[in-house]
Amino acid sequence: MPDDDQQTLKLLKVKSADIGEMVFVASNKYGSDNCTFDVEMAGVRGGLICPSIQPYTPPTFETIMEDLDVCAGETPRFAVVVEGKPIPDILWFKNDVLLSESSHYTFVYDDNECSLVVLNARPEDSGVYTCTARNLAGSVSCKAELTIHEVHLNTGEEEGVGPERDEPALQAGP
Repeated sequence: MPDDDQQTLKLLKVKSADIGEMVFVASNKYGSDNCTFDVEMAGVRGGLICPSIQPYTPPTFETIMEDLDVCAGETPRFAVVVEGKPIPDILWFKNDVLLSESSHYTFVYDDNECSLVVLNARPEDSGVYTCTARNLAGSVSCKAELTIHEVHLNTGEEEGVGPERDEPALQAGP
């Protein structure tokens, strides 16, 4: 699945002789890297690519995100299972703003399951999250709400209540 560092290589005037494994090499003064990929064609008639022989299928969600309600400091995870051909690109948004992977937001892709993980959630992470799956055949989106509750730790000294489960506080004394 794509990320912000993804680049695009367009192959123009593809012929049946181009089908097979290709290696793309990128290099600069800091080093080089390569990517191996397979070139496939949807179908060929008279030397022309005919997508109608093996049509693309627009993305569909097999499962969608659910609303989440968690406490600050927890690690909520939105997950979807998406199908489509070619494999859809996945975009994540919070309140209609595109998210980038960072030390706070992690994108996890495992086969067709795509997840957004919010690390160490804070109240300001509350909002409506959108997952958009798109490919050459179309796009589809689903939304879910994340609600983060602040945790107020009570020392128990004034109210006689323990920090988490409304248990009596332990009193030190003679």
